[in-house]
Amino acid sequence: MTAVALSACGGGHDGGGYSRSDSTAPHPTGLSLEPAEMVAHMLDVTSSAQRRSDCAEIAVINRRSQAKLACPPPDAHTRTIVRATKLTDAATYTSVAVVDYKSEDEPDGASMVLYRKQGEWTMGHLSLPGPSVKTDDTESREESPAVIDRYLTAVRRRQVQGERALADALRANPKARPVYMGGTESLGFYRLDVDRPEPLTFNITTTVTPDGSRRVLDAFLGTRGV
Repeated sequence: MTAVALSACGGGHDGGGYSRSDSTAPHPTGLSLEPAEMVAHMLDVTSSAQRRSDCAEIAVINRRSQAKLACPPPDAHTRTIVRATKLTDAATYTSVAVVDYKSEDEPDGASMVLYRKQGEWTMGHLSLPGPSVKTDDTESREESPAVIDRYLTAVRRRQVQGERALADALRANPKARPVYMGGTESLGFYRLDVDRPEPLTFNITTTVTPDGSRRVLDAFLGTRGV
């Protein structure tokens, strides 16, 4: 999603409520908004920002997110593209959300995934195959369990780099099982709750690869109940 100067580091449908024209009010507490409203506000702030001091709200979100927004835009062309990016739909699945959009880079539509952590939404992934909201999740629901099982087995065996927290949690909670929260044609969302060594939630997302197979996109660590 280079068109909007974003770069990745490292249940049910909500509908609208994310008009760009309604999202310009300041939110100094870190944009405690619904996912699509937050993204719309981020785009509005970025499209008008002239200097880094105009991007304080974006910096708050960037610090807690694995996908970062370049604010202010690096050039006039990027600023124009950011301003023209259109959010088309959104859905929330407990602590995971999908926001669909169209841009110059993604004229047919694409999706971004957000995760909720400590009461705030964070930017997770973008430019994923889409649009996806309102699509049939039958294949995600039926095919993802086997993918999740293989992934968790590999994590338990310490064969997945960067998942030490999840490996420790699985070892301390051998009976913990992921629960399907919903999904789209290309994305499946699972929640894995553990009690030891402390109450934690892992949001595990599966996605479709270019060859049509499925894989785990990531396991995002959250905090139980917030």
